[in-house]
Amino acid sequence: MTAAEARKLYKNTLAQVDHLDHSGAAAALKLLADLRDYVEREFSRSDWASHRAGQLLTGIEKATKDFRDRYWGELQGWQKTAFELGLSLPGAFDSGISWAGIWRQGFEAYADNGLHLITDLSDDLRQALKREVLLATTGAETPAQAMQFVRDLLGGGRAAEARAAAIVTTEVGRNFSIANYLGLKQAQEVVPELLKMWLHPGGGKTSRPEHVAMNGETREMDQPFDFSGGPLMYPQDPDGDPGETINCH
Repeated sequence: MTAAEARKLYKNTLAQVDHLDHSGAAAALKLLADLRDYVEREFSRSDWASHRAGQLLTGIEKATKDFRDRYWGELQGWQKTAFELGLSLPGAFDSGISWAGIWRQGFEAYADNGLHLITDLSDDLRQALKREVLLATTGAETPAQAMQFVRDLLGGGRAAEARAAAIVTTEVGRNFSIANYLGLKQAQEVVPELLKMWLHPGGGKTSRPEHVAMNGETREMDQPFDFSGGPLMYPQDPDGDPGETINCH
């Protein structure tokens, strides 16, 4: 495989992963929007009697559980696809390399990380929404204030949406990078002189300047790429500083 062929394969693979990221983020935002609409609808219908508050709290529990369960399944699918794409690049160096062992030790070891983040997000949303219901029910807040909080949490403030999108982008990309690195390590057994190269398309408004400047730099397989936030063995390295990995494309 020539360097030009490897770059083309990498770019095509990265384009597929980037598409997965955006699709996943869109799905996450839709689920959160549905949750926001449900809570706001129930707020507006409630007279804050105790039985109505109980119904709303039950509804919030169900809505956040549905969000978590649906998101879990979808994220698992995106992660699996990204992992397979990551394995495809080093596999081009030698058609005789077997990836079965890498799949077991890699995907199963790391995929759960993103799912735990989804659970944390779901729990955070549920607790925040329940707190507002109780405050409004006891008169500590007006229903209007509680509804504004819901809009800020799930809508206008976009904090939850941004967090969900960051989870999707980071975790899907991370599974691609982990698989690619594991594949390169095994390919090195066939091509001992194999090095790894940091590639960055550049041009993005949110691109980290150091990451762009690192484009084209090579390292030995067991040597990190050094950045001001700390070393990375590869993009989205789970052992790296969050400032260097979150929302990394």
